[in-house]
Amino acid sequence: MGAASKWVCKFKHTYGQTFLSDDPHIYTLILANVLPNGSLDIKTVSNNGDMRKILVTVYKAIEIFLSSEPSAIIVFSGSSDSRTRLYQIAISKELVLLNGRFKVYGVSNEGFEFFRANQRYRAFVISSKNTNIV
Repeated sequence: MGAASKWVCKFKHTYGQTFLSDDPHIYTLILANVLPNGSLDIKTVSNNGDMRKILVTVYKAIEIFLSSEPSAIIVFSGSSDSRTRLYQIAISKELVLLNGRFKVYGVSNEGFEFFRANQRYRAFVISSKNTNIV
């Protein structure tokens, strides 16, 4: 993907499809490149050097989405272990900012907990401050 590649941040309703399947307010966050035929590619690494810009846009998208859907619970992970690790590093760097607006959880094989830096997670969960999921 070149510098002109298009990407999308999409929220997909996933009731019954996640580890929190008994809650009807579950949405999966999808980050993907948009291919010329309109399909989404979650595997390609664009290496455009715009990761910071993308993460700021994703933060704003989550903020807007949770403002309009305050009881929503957003679940996401990377399409690979390395991408999940990249998201974990980004969350760790911005944890104070995120915790000021949202509840942020990490998901491991043992379950989920409030996100802690330097822990390994396989997925992440974000909700509004007033939404209880545990």
